[in-house]
Amino acid sequence: MAQISRVVLSGGPRTLSDGGVVELDQPAADKVKIAHRAGYEHFLPTGEVQVVNGEALPVYVWSDRTRIAE
Repeated sequence: MAQISRVVLSGGPRTLSDGGVVELDQPAADKVKIAHRAGYEHFLPTGEVQVVNGEALPVYVWSDRTRIAE
């Protein structure tokens, strides 16, 4: 069974939820990679924590985008 992690994303494409909480099917780690529109959006941890509905969540900031190899 996959571990679900909840994190707050900051920055990146407008079509992702900037400042919003996302659920990942991977543990939050040194880098988060999210599939998005024929590519991947990469986010790095800021070391900050944001409290959302009483839950302390790590904040990740957008770092770059890569395309999916065809």
